[in-house]
Amino acid sequence: MVSEISPERRYVCDSALTVDRTRDDGKSWRKLTKGLPQKNAYTQVLRHAATVNHCNNDGVYLGTTSGSIFYTQNGGNSWEVLAEHLPPIMSREAALV
Repeated sequence: MVSEISPERRYVCDSALTVDRTRDDGKSWRKLTKGLPQKNAYTQVLRHAATVNHCNNDGVYLGTTSGSIFYTQNGGNSWEVLAEHLPPIMSREAALV
C-alpha cells in the first residue's frame, strides 16, 4: 500500500540532504550539497531548524531531526558537521557568547 504525501508524512527525496538557495527572490534556485550526506540521509530539516550567524553574513547553521548540526561559513557553498548524535533538532538559534 502506498501512502499519500500529507502534512503528517514527510519524505526525503533521493535519500539526500540538500539545501536550496536563491539570490533573486525565488526566480531561480541552486541546490547546495557539498559536505552534506548524499546517500542514506533519511533525515529531515524542519522549518525552524536553520539560522544565520549575524556576525558572519555567509554563516548558516542547519539542524536535522536525526540530531546533526551542519554549518557553512561561505553561504552554503560547502558544509561541515558541527555536532552529531544529539536529540532531534526542531529549532536553531545562533547567539554570540
